[in-house]
Parts: sequence; C-alpha cells; structure tokens
Amino acid sequence: MQRSVSRWVAATLASSWLVVAAGCSPSAEVVGTSAGTSADAEPGAGGGPGAAGGSPDAAEVVGTSADADVEPDADARPSVDRAARRPTCPVADATCVAMTPAVDVRDACLGVRWVARLRDARAECPVADRLPAGGGTWRVERLFGDDAPPGLRGYCTYSWEPPAGGDPNLVPAKGTDYLEGFGGRLSQGSDTVEAVSKDCLAVGVQDTDVTQTVGRVAETAYYAAVDQVHPLPDGANGGPAAIRVAVVDSTPRGYDEGVAMDGRSDHGLNVGRIVRKIACPGDGAGVNCVGFVAHNLALPMVTPTIATPALGGFFGYQSQLAASLRTAVSDWKAHNAGAAAADETPHERLVINVSLGWEPVYGGVVPAAGPTGLAPAVRAVYDALQHAACNGALVFAAAGNDPGGPTPVGGAMYPAAWEQRPAPTFAQCAALEDAGYAENPSRPIYPLPGANAYRPLIYGVAGVNHNDFPLANARPGSSGRLVATAQLAATRYEVSPGVWDHTQAISGSSAAAAATSGAAAAVWGYRPELRPYEIAQRLYDSAVSLSPDFYGTARRAKVCQSGFNCGTMNVKRLDVCAALTAACAGAPSLCFAAAAAPACATPAKYTGSGPDLSSVDADYAARLDGTFDASTLSSGLPGLTACGHTTGAVLYRTRPNAGAYPADACPTRQLYGEGMLPFVGPQPTAPICAECKLGSGFKLSKTAYPKTDGVLDVRLDSSYATSTITNGLVEFLDATGKVQQSNYLRDLGLPATMTAGYAYRVTAMTVTKAPVSVRMSFTVADCALCSSYSRSSVVTLY
Repeated sequence: MQRSVSRWVAATLASSWLVVAAGCSPSAEVVGTSAGTSADAEPGAGGGPGAAGGSPDAAEVVGTSADADVEPDADARPSVDRAARRPTCPVADATCVAMTPAVDVRDACLGVRWVARLRDARAECPVADRLPAGGGTWRVERLFGDDAPPGLRGYCTYSWEPPAGGDPNLVPAKGTDYLEGFGGRLSQGSDTVEAVSKDCLAVGVQDTDVTQTVGRVAETAYYAAVDQVHPLPDGANGGPAAIRVAVVDSTPRGYDEGVAMDGRSDHGLNVGRIVRKIACPGDGAGVNCVGFVAHNLALPMVTPTIATPALGGFFGYQSQLAASLRTAVSDWKAHNAGAAAADETPHERLVINVSLGWEPVYGGVVPAAGPTGLAPAVRAVYDALQHAACNGALVFAAAGNDPGGPTPVGGAMYPAAWEQRPAPTFAQCAALEDAGYAENPSRPIYPLPGANAYRPLIYGVAGVNHNDFPLANARPGSSGRLVATAQLAATRYEVSPGVWDHTQAISGSSAAAAATSGAAAAVWGYRPELRPYEIAQRLYDSAVSLSPDFYGTARRAKVCQSGFNCGTMNVKRLDVCAALTAACAGAPSLCFAAAAAPACATPAKYTGSGPDLSSVDADYAARLDGTFDASTLSSGLPGLTACGHTTGAVLYRTRPNAGAYPADACPTRQLYGEGMLPFVGPQPTAPICAECKLGSGFKLSKTAYPKTDGVLDVRLDSSYATSTITNGLVEFLDATGKVQQSNYLRDLGLPATMTAGYAYRVTAMTVTKAPVSVRMSFTVADCALCSSYSRSSVVTLY
C-alpha cells in the first residue's frame, strides 16, 4: 500500500468503537430503512450476516421514504471494558470469544462526495448558495457527462475539496455539519432532486512482488488448470474476429494495442494479463489474437480527496465505478467508429471484467419496488450495467472474498450479486438509450420470443483451488453456477524488449473473473453472431461439473437469476478448451474445422494439484534466515465453535502455555482484511506472503493422519520492509471452510515479529487431518499508517 494512503483510515477507525462478541448476544449499531428487500435476495446479502450495521446508502438517502437512523437499545449491547477496549466475556468460553471492534459502516461514506439523481434528466445539476463547504468548495459535475443517454443523464456528483492552499489530505471529522447535512440542504425545497446519497469508497489495492521462480512454476500450473488453448487455431472466413475486453480496475484509462498495462497498483495489470494470456496467447507475430485488453480506470483515489487518474489509484467511489463502466462502452463504440479511418481492426463484441466489489452493507439489495429504491450512488452502478447490457456487453464480476473481521460475511459481493437481477429487455433499453435505439441483427442481443434464457444483468464468478474446493478466502454462499480455478494465478509478460517479468501470484475471485472473461472473448471471436448470454451459456455447458463433490455431496449454485432454481444448478468449473471446441462443433461462422480443433486436457474434478514448488526449494533454501524445529509442539487445545472451527479442531500451543488459550483466540475473526476497512477491496488484494508453501505429502486424500513431517516455508514480501508484522497464523481448512487446525507461527518457533524479505522454514510440523486448503494471515502495523490491519495469503498444497 502507498504508505501515505491510510492516514485517514486511522482517524476514522479511531473515531468509533463498536464491539461484537460472538455468542454474547451482540447488537451492532443499526442504520436502517423501511424499504423492503427483493424476493430473490441471496442469503447473507444486505439483511444477512454481512449487513450488521445496516445499509448506509438507504439511511443516507434524502428525498425518499427511508427511515431515520435507528439506534439500538443500549441494554442489548455486550458490556464493554472501556479501559481495556474489549468485551468482558471470557476468552476461554467457546460460546463467547473477544473480537476486535466492527468498523462503523459510515466511515466508508465520509460525506466528502455525494450523488444526486434528478427527476428530470434534462435539468441542470442544482447548486444552492446555502451549501456551506467549511472553508472548502463543492465541485459539481454530471456523473456520466453531458453526452450520456437519457437513462444515465440525470446523475450529478458533488465532491468536497479542501480550501486552496490547505492540506490536500484533509478529511473533516465524521459528523461535521457541512458534510453530514449536505443532502438535506440540497434537496430541501427542490422539485428537481429525486434523491441524494453519500458516495462510498469502492475499492483498495496493495502492491507486492513475487520471485520469478515461483511465478514461473505457478503460471504453468494455473493455465493447465483452466485448460488454456495455445495457440488459438486459425478460423475460417478470415476469423477469428477481434473482441475487446474492458478491464475496469486500477490501471489508468488506455488502449495500448490490446496489451495489459500497469499503474500505481498492480491489480489491473494482474487481471489484464490473465485475460490476455487466455484470449491472446503468444503475444507475438503469426499467432491468433482474439482478446484485446482496454483499461478503464475505476480506482483513481489515493485518499478520499486526492485522485491520480494519470497513474491510477488504490480506491474508488461507487460513482467512479459507474462512470468507468459507461466509459468502457463509449470507448469501445468510439474505437469501432474510427477503426477504418485509423486503419485499425474493429472489435466485434465487448466483454467487461469487474474484479472489484463492495460488501452488501454498502448497498445493493434491490427493494421490492425495484432498482428505483436504490441510493443514487449504487443505482448509478446498476444503471451503468444496464447501459452496458443494452449495448450487447457481456459482464463478469468477482464474487468476492472473505476478508475476516468480527462479523461473518455471506453471499456474493456487489455488483456480482446482481446476477440475481435480469438483464434489461428491448423495451427497457429503448427507454434508457438514445432515440433510434435498435438491435444490430448481425450482432443480436435479445432472446428469441418464447425463449427461457438464463440472462442475468451480470455474471458473478467465484474461485476454486487446484483440487476444486472453494479457496480458503472464499465467501460462504457466494458461488454462482460457474466457477474458475483461482489459486496462484501468475502470468509472464514482457516489460521491455527482451526483458520479462511475472505478475503477482494471486489467489481469489479476481483471477476467476479474469479467466472467465478471457475465455468468453476467445469463444466469441469465433462465434461473434452469438448473443451475449449464449456465450455465457456455452462456457457453463462445457464446464466440468463439480457435483457431487469429493465426499459425494451435491454441489449447487447459491446465487442465480431470479426465476431460476439455484438448487438444481450444478456448480461447474471453467474449461477454456472445452468451451472453444464445443462452440465450434460443426465449424459455423468463423470457426476452425474439426481437424484443427485443439486437443483438450480437461482436468478431471477433484484430482488436481497445486504447482509443484519443489523446483524452487534450492533457491529458497539458499536464502533461509532461520530454520525452526516444531517437533516439540506437543499440546493441542480444543477448537472454539465461535471461531468457526470444525468439530475436533485443535489450536496447537507450545509449552509452557499448553493449557491456556491465547488472548487472540480467533485471529481470522479478529483481523480485518482490507476489504473490511472503510473501503471495499479488489477481489483479491495482493498477498503479503506470495512465497508461502507447505511441503509435499499433505494434499487432500483419505490416507491416514496425523502426519508429523510437515515442512512450512514462509517468506514475507519485501514491499512490507517498513512495516511491523506480527500474529502470523497458519490454518488448515476442510471442504466446508471450517478450520481443522490453527498454528500461530510464534508457537512454531518463529519470531513474534517477523521481517519482510526474510525466509523462514519450519520442520517436523504435525498436521492432524487432510486439509482442502491452507490460509495464512498476519497483522501488519505501519507507523506511517498509524493503524493495524490484516493480510491473508492462500497457500498452495503440492
């Protein structure tokens, strides 16, 4: 993370202290609304576990029937020791475990930026003389520009800017009247403003690095797992066609001949490179390239008031994501309009990749009355997605990751959770778009009359590891019907002529969405006449069914379009080669002949393995700063139900503290990932421990356990050299995501405070049961940040 980025985080975190104690009848602060929820709301979204604290967008909407903030009965809260800043309940009681405080949801919606929706889209954005700015100024703009279609024209943004010559990082204290009361003053007495809401920070990323040896091995294993086709076959009739993939992310806006570019944050580069590797393998002359990556910046912010659009940023407001989605469409149309004059290849179709998301607590659950009940900042994203659908775009979004924190999360993040919502009909699009809107018959969008098509507004994609179980950072209940391998995804790319590098090896739903976007582009290049939903359907139909699972249990989708039964939809894993060959069966359109069809490996379900990192052991051993013997780790305390441990789980402790639970007994619920700080993170953020690995022999199996010869290697990323890194933890998870075993690294003999860049090895470690996945987390304290946060890494088994 840019070291100056989160100074404001510390201030907002310090300004509120909410305590949640699992099993202690906690009552989180509720910010409520009387608006109903949609009948197809997914488990855990909005009103579910992820929504403790209420929906700030509903509560802050001015000009609607939303209720005022509701303060819970103080007697219902757990008792709090203010001096110790912890609940007074006993840590050792399995029904009551101390947790760190929940982040006040309003800390993400600081009031420095607001979005208004006008009743008449043709009206000017109102600016009232009675709007005080506390010494600063309010910048007023049309969110989607003056040339936006009617459905997007009625949005205005109001951004508070510090006074000239003042501290550009300045964020007024929470509750400052000229910020908090802005919406009411803007709408008071106005017959122009339909509703006003705070705009909430949308995304945050962090930089890291990864060695070339790990990247190389991880890359080979990853693209084998998704069954990449390399090279893409020659097509008929001049095919395949060119398809644009707009990566709405952290990289500055631009199109560099379809090659993924970099920015302040590596996240956009990571995502773009995965897309490019699948849809344009080879990156050289004489190879078939289908997918051309274009970047659209959704994350320009480095603080709540400072944007660096030329370099990209770490965070973004919801309205900035909305504007980026609209720009992705208009840039694609502009490219095609000028392609002939510029002697460039037109891009026949548009895929949009959104490896970003926000928690349901920041808005998104569509009321029973429909999307008109959404807060303007959230509705702007929804309407931008409708605009994309009306123009034939196919949009994939990351389902999201579990960031930890005191409140369990569930369901997909937004906008991926809008897979529950149907895509707009032709009549709806005709009302949203400019006059004369029509469907191109050669590039159709809408189903034929009477077709019962699965055609949601957006497609959410969750990630699985190499043996097909949900990643260790997966969100419970977030999986749609299509998932993709998303463990240790790294891609080689040319930094300059003859100089090559690898992207970070990331594990999470960002990689899953990117792989799916790349696959969709590859298939669409050969079949551009297919409708957007037909491409998505072919990806699903050709995928590897993961039901039943390794244990014989049915595996069904948890998130799906309203009107369809999720309980009948098998979860399937993306197979790029199978999708391409199935779509081209019979060689229609621009497709290759049967004789040129690629030979698919099609990895069988639950038989895969993570990358074999034994080839980098010598390199790793040469850099060891310490080796620790864990054979003396002889005590194991029972797991705690409140910590999410499975029955029979153990929390290993060394002597002389064998009989004592640690004060931080639930590290995975005591530490926030970045996504739970006052902004929402990309899915995933980069790992702190890109070079963590567990020795061979511990793959998922039904062989005898425990095993006592575990070797754990840990090397923390060098970009954390100025940080204090403590509370290292390794957890072994079962197929349901429950913790089977926890080991604090300090109890394994490692230093209590670890050093970035150092290489540590633990030998003779006991593993009690066969794990499905392994998760590591750390507490990172940075003096420049003056706050602590956690960082998780998903470790591969090989």
